Amino acid sequence: MTTGDAMAAEKARLRAELRRVAEALAPTERWTRSRRLVRAVLESEPWHTATAVVGFVGRGAEPDTRPVLEAALATGRPLLLPRVSSRRPPRLSFEAVSDLGVLEAGTFGIPEPPPGPGAEIPAGALVLVPAVALDAQGGRLGHGMGFYDRALADLSGAVTAMGLCLAPFLVSRVPTAGHDVRLDWIATDEGVVRVPQVS
Repeated sequence: MTTGDAMAAEKARLRAELRRVAEALAPTERWTRSRRLVRAVLESEPWHTATAVVGFVGRGAEPDTRPVLEAALATGRPLLLPRVSSRRPPRLSFEAVSDLGVLEAGTFGIPEPPPGPGAEIPAGALVLVPAVALDAQGGRLGHGMGFYDRALADLSGAVTAMGLCLAPFLVSRVPTAGHDVRLDWIATDEGVVRVPQVS
């Protein structure tokens, strides 16, 4: 087995383990934890200094992010949301949104903005990133398709990337490879923490 195969197998094992955690998470617990996470994000330094907010609509065991999106609109800062523009290669485009009512089910059934001209993410934006799991070192386990790794690599250094997950999905170590992008901040229902810089 090659190193790449071993890494893929380790990620698949962790995803399967966390699927079981997700299945055991009651809707009321997700709601309660989501509200605490939202409060932590809205009180955080990156939120207050962001020039714009790049969000996502949480689904399944992900946090319910709609209150964050609504708060972004209420501040008058630009809100950008992703849509899948290409599956192969995996590619996201971002659209400016001023009304969450325009969202429609996209490629994977996730609410997305309708097709538009695309919007450039400004320097200083806060990019909220979904995750299957996170670790305190900024490691992120996604769904394995690479959409956010590619998007974040294109934005590296110009924005602040904050991973969001409920506390049961914060693990001691996410298996990462060279192409996996590390996050700047981690947000759970237990608080928001800055990821230590690797020298």
